[in-house]
Amino acid sequence: MAGAVRTELGTELSRIDAAISSRLSSASYTAPTTPPTAAQNASAVRTELSTELGRVDAAVSTRLASSAYTAPANSDIASIKSKTDNLPASPAATGDIPSANITAIKSKTDLLNTDRLANVATTNIVGTLLAQSQS
Repeated sequence: MAGAVRTELGTELSRIDAAISSRLSSASYTAPTTPPTAAQNASAVRTELSTELGRVDAAVSTRLASSAYTAPANSDIASIKSKTDNLPASPAATGDIPSANITAIKSKTDLLNTDRLANVATTNIVGTLLAQSQS
């Protein structure tokens, strides 16, 4: 039995035992280049940076053509200010709310049925009941 196992093992090993050098042909392999030094990296960055800065460096005066600019109408500020300087703190302070409006609103709120509101459980009531049930 051991002899048969050795024979079978030898057959299988001969199928997978190949020289590592045969795994990749030299024609399809390119050795990597030597990594750049820190000085070479810095030089490449400076070159690229100056190229990019050349694309964005323009005089501020060229950002908006004078023909596209409209100055604000500052003359309107005084007119607006004169209208807003004397505003009352609330319309009620000057009696601007007609009493007819108040009467109409009161007549609507007087019709509200508040009986059911007295039976609604509030957060405080529910919280108290929960606390009592857990103690």
